[in-house]
Amino acid sequence: MSVRMQVILVLAVLAMFGVKLTRNYRNTQMQAPTSSASAQPAAQLESEEPLETPFEGPMTSEVHANPSPHLAENESLPIASPSPEQIPVVLASATPQITPQHPVDPSVKNRELVAKFKTFCDQKFMIACMRVATGLKLLGQEAEAYKYLEIACKEGVYELDACGELAASATSNQISLEDAACTQGQTESCNVVAAYYNKAKDPAAALVRARRGCSLEDSSSCFIIGYVSTPEEITKEKASCLSGNSTSCLVYAGAMESSEQDKEEAAFMSRSCDLGDFSACVNTGREKTDADAAVLKSSCDKGGLAACGSLVGYYAKREQMSLAADPLKRICDSGKKAACKMAIYAKDEPAALKELLRSVDW
Repeated sequence: MSVRMQVILVLAVLAMFGVKLTRNYRNTQMQAPTSSASAQPAAQLESEEPLETPFEGPMTSEVHANPSPHLAENESLPIASPSPEQIPVVLASATPQITPQHPVDPSVKNRELVAKFKTFCDQKFMIACMRVATGLKLLGQEAEAYKYLEIACKEGVYELDACGELAASATSNQISLEDAACTQGQTESCNVVAAYYNKAKDPAAALVRARRGCSLEDSSSCFIIGYVSTPEEITKEKASCLSGNSTSCLVYAGAMESSEQDKEEAAFMSRSCDLGDFSACVNTGREKTDADAAVLKSSCDKGGLAACGSLVGYYAKREQMSLAADPLKRICDSGKKAACKMAIYAKDEPAALKELLRSVDW
């Protein structure tokens, strides 16, 4: 049996059941009143309000509202059943209409987030510049993303690996421009090109650029030297470190990181800090405890520049850069260019930026 025929059959049964109930109820009302009721005056019976039928169903309004008192007992009432052609219309009208929910285009949301991050990037919050670059990449705007990574790399601070990301996303033409800038003395460009060639498995080319950057006091470039040097060269760097060369200690720490010897890396990074390397102090400071910080502050206040550097790393790890302003000024006044550059960013991220950073998954 088809679905249409099943629907017709159900409607017909329901209609017949409703008529039968109505007829039974009417016949009951037409019977003689009980003895108690017959004792009442006729006028009182006529004054009572008529009973309301309790049945509501699929009957026509004529049958339900005014059943004929002259209808014979076995006589049936006409039923207004829908025709087969009307059933699809009836069913369609009873079906709730659901408006489809279209998902929000993620590119629209990403464009809005990029615009918000740009506002904070313009205020020199480098983490915001990096988020702008990430958002632009998601939108397929690679060239524009590169510009913001370049800002973060060349104006940023040590805890951001913007230069590494810049190297990873650079085209061959962009690397050529960075290489030319390195030759002209742009330290961060040397870092970018060295990282690029290291990733490209060209240690000889990476070593040349890393040594150039390291000679320009870019500590990140010194660190890369440890990644691309031969075992014989690393042995010499270790000996030089033990003789008091802070840069060699940083190189050797890089070599230990590349071989995942964390304890050795930490030990030589600390030695590089003790010998006066500012970036090494910042890196070691990031691992300091609250108790260590109290000792470092006391030493920094007395003029200990290594302690000041570690204190900067401690504050940077906890996003309290405004507290790093004083130790950075002390180091900057001693002639450390990197500290002078970092002092520009000695300010805390506003609550709105922190909330924005928490709201994104990229």
